[in-house]
Amino acid sequence: MGLAQLVQRAVASNLDPKLAAARVEEARAVRGIEKSALYQSLTAGTSVTRQRQRVPAVTSTGSSVLRALELNNFRIGSDRL
Repeated sequence: MGLAQLVQRAVASNLDPKLAAARVEEARAVRGIEKSALYQSLTAGTSVTRQRQRVPAVTSTGSSVLRALELNNFRIGSDRL
């Protein structure tokens, strides 16, 4: 193989430096994503429920009336995986 053929082969297989750097960066990102599967994860959530009802009640005079009853439920949770 002559010198001219070696130069042509080297030029043909030589990557653009920016493209090579992008490939290295991509490989590092893929490695980071795969490595993250080894770490623990934490999930969190919240919920709020409000109920309003009318319930029968007896007053001090003995008469029956409907009173408003309000129930508020709050829930905060987390799961560690």
